[in-house]
Amino acid sequence: MCPKNDFTTSKGRGNITMVWGNLTMGWRNLTMGWRNIII
Repeated sequence: MCPKNDFTTSKGRGNITMVWGNLTMGWRNLTMGWRNIII
């Protein structure tokens, strides 16, 4: 019943992947926005 086991569960992995996906998408939006401003 250790809290560390939550990270190994499918739900924990799904949450981590969703957060990482949101960060990567946000970074892509920022880079594209900068490109539009520069051009």
